[in-house]
Amino acid sequence: MPDEPPAIILHQYQRSPFSEKVRLALGLKGLSFYDVTIPARLPKPELMPLTGGYRRTPVLQVGADIYCDTLAILRQIERMHPAPSLFPAGTEAVATALGAWIEKASFVPAIGLVRAVSEAPLDPAINKDRQAFFGFAIDKPAMVAQLPVFLQRLTLHIDWLRHMMADGRNFLLGDQPGAADLAAFHPLWFIRQNGGPVAGAALPGLAALRAWYERVAGFGHGRPIPLPAADALGIAAAADPASLDDPPSALPGFQLGDEVSVTPDDTGRDPVRGTLLAASRDTIVLGRTDPVVGRVNVHFPRAGFDVVR
Repeated sequence: MPDEPPAIILHQYQRSPFSEKVRLALGLKGLSFYDVTIPARLPKPELMPLTGGYRRTPVLQVGADIYCDTLAILRQIERMHPAPSLFPAGTEAVATALGAWIEKASFVPAIGLVRAVSEAPLDPAINKDRQAFFGFAIDKPAMVAQLPVFLQRLTLHIDWLRHMMADGRNFLLGDQPGAADLAAFHPLWFIRQNGGPVAGAALPGLAALRAWYERVAGFGHGRPIPLPAADALGIAAAADPASLDDPPSALPGFQLGDEVSVTPDDTGRDPVRGTLLAASRDTIVLGRTDPVVGRVNVHFPRAGFDVVR
């Protein structure tokens, strides 16, 4: 147990690839954090009061401030604990763009490959939930039919990663690890964890990434401290959201104070409604009031999310 309670609360479950991305960031920085295990599928009754309907995993909580999507989560961790940096030597813009490409290009093919080669039966409740989440079924017959496409996309993705490190560098953007490595790692982690040797054999290029993969895995997961979800709700209820700068809205046609909804532009398209409190180049912040936790601020990245009235 650390001398002081950690400020960071991570809502996640162990098999989530995007949770692995954040766990490795916490490991790279050597941080303690409270670890709240949430369900892998809806309903998530002890998460929804915090997020207002955002269902994707993971979610970061700092008091009454809630951070959705790993892009917003990593930026907040970096603000709170800037060393060692997730964006060394001014690489934030490149790492952000690279991460967006990697995750959009590889996440769904990784899920499809694992389901296509897996012999484990899929829980019908999970299949129904994921069909609503992705917009298509992920049962084995559907994924086997698309396996050639998944392999084409993943093979290209892996080949680009190999070429990025062909000069002998240790990490994607140089000799220092950072957010780009975390984004590239977690889809491959999901394949290796859940697809077994069959998935590995289908992607022979993975062998060339082994040394890099092991370096990133070596970051570890920091120092998690289990926390009941009810306690996390209590922490939010007892806190006030952090103060915000009050610049003009960077969203054309919107003003601070407008009532809006924010929705992911790809999967898990469940809107979160609230009052627009901040809209910078990188971030959207909504103010919400919930009967369980009271007043909370919910933070989203601009990239990957749509704002409408």
